[in-house]
Amino acid sequence: GGGALALVALAILSHTHAALDGSPWRHLFYSGLCLLGWLVGAAYARRRAPSGDPRHAIAGATGMLGAAYFSAGLSKLVFGGADWLAGETLRHAVIAQDGLVGAGPLHALRLAVVERPEVAAVLATATVVFELAGVAVLVGPRTRAAVAAGLIVMHAAIFVLTGIAYVESIVLLALFGWPRRDPVIAAAAVPGPRDTAIAATLLGAVAAAAIVRQAIVASAAPGPA
Repeated sequence: GGGALALVALAILSHTHAALDGSPWRHLFYSGLCLLGWLVGAAYARRRAPSGDPRHAIAGATGMLGAAYFSAGLSKLVFGGADWLAGETLRHAVIAQDGLVGAGPLHALRLAVVERPEVAAVLATATVVFELAGVAVLVGPRTRAAVAAGLIVMHAAIFVLTGIAYVESIVLLALFGWPRRDPVIAAAAVPGPRDTAIAATLLGAVAAAAIVRQAIVASAAPGPA
């Protein structure tokens, strides 16, 4: 009840913000996605054994968080393609945010990314690799921690280069990415290898279908006059 109301409130706030700002802020979706996954996992756990075990809820939130990053990586490949992997989008973003007017070590780093395409290509490719790895967050605690650490480093690099801070995403990655110390929560039986494979396949297929549909709609839309 309370969780569903919170999810509805987040959706209304997100849509209102998008209407006022002109476009949605994707990094604000992550809290709602994690809450949705938590509610689905909790409902699944109650149907199996109403014991208040939080492991399924944690697995649901973690899976949705990983699916969001997988979607972001797949979207970059579908819409950006070779230009994204070559670092062109990253270089343009740095120029748009920094203007290449400034001084100090951060400005020197941004200038190096803009002036050396190979540096931008490495950073852009690493971004896509870690985002696509989000589909593997349910494999096990070590894999989950490695993916979360890579994504946190990615967000830190984005902040250094462009000044864009994904604070909420970093907090969620730290919360759900690191292994649990509680022996009950840390038990490896949830979600299990079979359920992990099924969840990863379904989430990946849904993300791929949605992004391919967006690409088809975008290509069919008339160009500007």
